[in-house]
Amino acid sequence: WAGITPNAQLAKIKQDIDLDLVSSLGFGVDKKFLPHLTLARTKKNSQSVATLARKFEGRLFGRFMVTDLILYQSKLQPTGVIHTPLEVITLKKSQDPALE
Repeated sequence: WAGITPNAQLAKIKQDIDLDLVSSLGFGVDKKFLPHLTLARTKKNSQSVATLARKFEGRLFGRFMVTDLILYQSKLQPTGVIHTPLEVITLKKSQDPALE
């Protein structure tokens, strides 16, 4: 995964999700939230993934606009994880021209 620098906007999004969605679906609120993007998952050969991650550590791959947040439910199965989208939240377009 790639870490994201926490800020007031992310904190507000998390608060809104906790209040409006997570609680209404019956999930507990995650107080140890660490904003991140999951880039890849692997079960086997994780050592080579770690080597690859170190190779590109600190590299900037560009910027992109996030238009939606998708809340997934992850269910562990003997054959792997099943990710099911529970809710899609469309974000408002930023008024910051630097993000265009």
